Amino acid sequence: MYNFVTTSLLQFFKTLKLDEQFLEHDLSEWDNLEQYKRNQDTCRSVKVVNDFAERSVALIQHFNVSLTRDEEQKQFILQVVERHRQICPVPANAAAISRANAF
Repeated sequence: MYNFVTTSLLQFFKTLKLDEQFLEHDLSEWDNLEQYKRNQDTCRSVKVVNDFAERSVALIQHFNVSLTRDEEQKQFILQVVERHRQICPVPANAAAISRANAF
């Protein structure tokens, strides 16, 4: 079983203060082990959020309101941005990094 235990998994257990002793037992026994049941309860109680995505959406919404409240103007700005993206596509990461290092 320890073949599947990585440092990331161990960090996950440490962060959530989970008991890892159940890993020493056969998988078929896990449902009967108290440590496993407690770990399950803990994991189920953790609220998972994508903080990065939520902050990004809030930032875009704030920026959107700060530009204009006129819907027609907003649509025009979005069209300009879209047209700019067509003309100047985002470079691949390697190309962007090499350009940044040139400065």
